Amino acid sequence: MRTIAEIDAEIAKVKQDMVNVRGTETEVYARIVGYYRSVRNWNKGKKEEFKYRKMFDPLNPKIAECGFDLQQAEAKTENMPAGAFVESIELFVSPNCPKCPKVRDYCAQTAVPVTEINVSDSEGFEKAAAKEVCAAPTAILYGRDGQELARASSVEELHAFGLVRESIIA
Repeated sequence: MRTIAEIDAEIAKVKQDMVNVRGTETEVYARIVGYYRSVRNWNKGKKEEFKYRKMFDPLNPKIAECGFDLQQAEAKTENMPAGAFVESIELFVSPNCPKCPKVRDYCAQTAVPVTEINVSDSEGFEKAAAKEVCAAPTAILYGRDGQELARASSVEELHAFGLVRESIIA
């Protein structure tokens, strides 16, 4: 039979062993830029690259030499009618979609014709599959020649195209 002193000594020894536990180093890999790489070494060389980095300066005199006038470009953009480049919108919606009503309301405020397609019925689902639409709501914006300009799935993304001057984002 063990005594209390022996048990206390054994507990103290185990506590000391627990304090000095040293495991092996674990190598963690992550997909950072297109391929898996050790996280420990992912930033090597970045400090040196930073020395050679060139920051974009819109007021650079070389840009003016090329015939680009920033103030003139901004003035043209401000005077442009809302949605000038977007000729039509195809809006893919679903009746049980929580974001669809906001996007539908936003599209209704534009001066651009909107074709609404319900992806819940078979015909709408086939159209969505043909255009590789995987989520509702999705708005496909078309230009003058019928070419797809962009896709948006929220009011914020649509607002970036300037289709409505006053935002209804709530």
